[in-house]
Amino acid sequence: MARKEEVCGAVTGGILVLGLRFGRGGKDDRSATELTYGKTTELMDLFSQEHGTFVCRKLLNGCELTSAEGQKFFKENELLNKVCMRCVQSVVRILEGILQRTSKAARQTAAASSSLDFIVDSKSKNS
Repeated sequence: MARKEEVCGAVTGGILVLGLRFGRGGKDDRSATELTYGKTTELMDLFSQEHGTFVCRKLLNGCELTSAEGQKFFKENELLNKVCMRCVQSVVRILEGILQRTSKAARQTAAASSSLDFIVDSKSKNS
């Protein structure tokens, strides 16, 4: 981001998505924070497994974006298409998996809770 060559912008965007979906917002809910940290770690770990790192300068094999020469090299060698687009695609795919697993787990929890409510209601009516 901003040619600083630190955490990949695609990964950072993914972290923002996770924060919006799982973060605590204005509440003081530590469990939401811990859940978000876990999802963020999962995203970063899966991305690193696929690409070897989540650090931009390493993803670009040392291309120095802070210099005019490095920016020229980036453009001439089409690193946006060859590297950055693959990173964005990876983050989207990883996020889809995280969100699908979370949604499935939430549905299973809701179904189990609904079943328990039914059992409790049935016992209450029979008492």
